[in-house]
Amino acid sequence: MISRTAGLVLVLVLIDCRKTPENPISLSETESEPPPASVVVIKEGDILGIVLDKALDGEDYAKALRAVDSVIGAKRIRPGDTLKFYMANGRLTRLDYIRGFNTTRFDFAGEGFKTKSIIPDFVKRVEFVRGEVDQNLYLSFLEIGEKDPVLIQFADIFGWDIDFTTECQKGDSFFFVVEKNYLADTVAFYGPVLWAEYDGKSVGKHVAYRFKGEYYNSEGRSLRKEFLKSPLKVYRISSGYSKSRFHPILKVYRPHKGVDYAAPAGTPVHALGEGTVAFAGWKGGYGKYVRIKHPNGFQTGYGHLSRIAVRSGQRVSQGQIIGYVGSTGLATGPHLHFEMFKGGSFVNPLTVKTPPANPVPADEMEEFKNLVSFTDGCIRRIRGSSD
Repeated sequence: MISRTAGLVLVLVLIDCRKTPENPISLSETESEPPPASVVVIKEGDILGIVLDKALDGEDYAKALRAVDSVIGAKRIRPGDTLKFYMANGRLTRLDYIRGFNTTRFDFAGEGFKTKSIIPDFVKRVEFVRGEVDQNLYLSFLEIGEKDPVLIQFADIFGWDIDFTTECQKGDSFFFVVEKNYLADTVAFYGPVLWAEYDGKSVGKHVAYRFKGEYYNSEGRSLRKEFLKSPLKVYRISSGYSKSRFHPILKVYRPHKGVDYAAPAGTPVHALGEGTVAFAGWKGGYGKYVRIKHPNGFQTGYGHLSRIAVRSGQRVSQGQIIGYVGSTGLATGPHLHFEMFKGGSFVNPLTVKTPPANPVPADEMEEFKNLVSFTDGCIRRIRGSSD
């Protein structure tokens, strides 16, 4: 089991967050209604026309296809989407197309059809969450009832300074303030993390403040850097940068001017920073390989990919998936061979230092400092009440 310092979640703010799309109606308006005549859930590979043909006949089929295609798009249906069909006297009177929490309602009274967007009445709460690591960060989040989307946010905030795969240790603590959107008593989806802290034995204390969509430390320095700490989310280093390493296939000693990350085949590989794809294709012993040229004089290379997801000349953003882990070329098993170049020469990816992104602009620093002061005061009060 995973221990934690507290499962306490304190509500700081309660905001009514009702959406106002065109022609919206609340779910409360639809609670008392007859059940649908049939319900269909879209599966992988389904075609809209075939789905409707199985549920409807003749004129009903034609008008339903025309309506859904004109609003949703016949080629834009997704697995998991749900269609509910309502009939009266053997004729289609209404069709609800449900995607996630949102419903598009088609009414077929008279000629043609009318549509309405039905959006749940979400309630937004800003909450403080606190926990302690036992085995790893992922299991710790699960233990206190939090889900993947907020874990990914939290890990991404500190991802330039902390490698949660290798540097996360038992006894490390984490704290954060996050927006949660509730439907009844269930979290429907998360908003942004507004403040976060990670206190680790090996990495020390890191604090992040969200300001105008970016994350900064208390001095206004950006937590975002030109490069991610690793091109993979989950991995282990199987071979480091070396001037002489025994090659497992060629059976000779040769330099290994890169880092090998062992990971399951198919694991997404992310661009370390923004740039332009200089090469994407087969490259001898590297197998399927991608080289990215970055605007700061660096280049990064990704080898042994099972599949390439970009093309030469394409612009890529930091964190964009550029391929997937494989074992193409001279590889004994699935892993990523990752290498970096500066001015055309190899550099060690594990020790290279890159500058952070721009700090808080000077003309916004006073506003930022006020935010830090207010946030720190709130956090002190919350911690005091939770002890």
